[in-house]
Amino acid sequence: MTRPPVSFDLQDALAGLPGLRPHTGEFTAAECAQWDRLAMGDRSTDPTCGAHAWQITSFQHATQPGYAPILRQTAAGQLSMIFVALEQGVFGVSLEPHWTFGQALLGQEGPALLSDTLFEIRERLPGRRITVIVGGGRENCPRLGALREACPIVTPLVYDRHVAASLDGGLDGWLSRRSGGFRKSLRKTGARAAAAGVVFERVIPRTLADAQISYTRMLDVEARSWKGDVGSGLFSMDAFYDTLMAKTALAGQARILFARWEGEDVGFCYGKLIDGHYRGHQTSYSEDVGALGVGTLMHYETARWLTETGAHTQHFGPVQPGLEYKHRLGEEVIECHGLRVDVEA
Repeated sequence: MTRPPVSFDLQDALAGLPGLRPHTGEFTAAECAQWDRLAMGDRSTDPTCGAHAWQITSFQHATQPGYAPILRQTAAGQLSMIFVALEQGVFGVSLEPHWTFGQALLGQEGPALLSDTLFEIRERLPGRRITVIVGGGRENCPRLGALREACPIVTPLVYDRHVAASLDGGLDGWLSRRSGGFRKSLRKTGARAAAAGVVFERVIPRTLADAQISYTRMLDVEARSWKGDVGSGLFSMDAFYDTLMAKTALAGQARILFARWEGEDVGFCYGKLIDGHYRGHQTSYSEDVGALGVGTLMHYETARWLTETGAHTQHFGPVQPGLEYKHRLGEEVIECHGLRVDVEA
């Protein structure tokens, strides 16, 4: 998020507001544990991206001095937003301002925490319009419904669609929900890759050193993929994913499947697993093995791994142009809903 022009110092204006955080963002282990508990218990589009690792990493790589981050937690709710001063007033958005995958409000008391905060900001900044964007909810989400009732001016928003697969019934259940053509192609592709010597390695990094080793391996694969040529994927947000890997590793949430061929890494699938919900973040493979179907096989092998651990969901993230393959891997399309809330001056 590019910092817009400001006409006053928001941090000074809100000094002393409960929950106001420094832009550097220090969060305790207890806050993070509560954060994850609320995120995974919420009816959201993308729950693991509402958890602490994704949100805090996004926050640390997007915010600048002058922003006013607020974190308010109760046993039954959380508000976590960035507020920024604009020429025409104050604007608030999730700590993760790039994609709005995560949620600014969590739990039953989240809407009330936002309503109270907006009232307090208005008291401190009379005459200035306040606008906030709240996303990450499913259609008919109770959290968004409560916010509609609490705030007088709201505008519904509909944006990305995400794709997920159920892991009910184990790997056989996963396969049964795919077309006959997909299953036949998968068998042939798997046999061809195995005959060529492709094998798969499961990695769960748990220390910073392990995280760095895994991330370096991922970058090496990415450099030999089409993404390396155009500087996309990990290379487009290197610092972000490096930090995310470290946070998910220390939380015991990182899961990486490497594809190996002729003694070297030729592919990876990286995601995080929290309370049985897996969210894939990045996947890539070397051009050298493109004809062996390694991309699809890695998602299949990830599903095998997840079912062995009792996970219930394999989430592939948003469907974007060029990523239509996710529809072949998942069976549930989840539409993202949100609200724009305006508080008049």
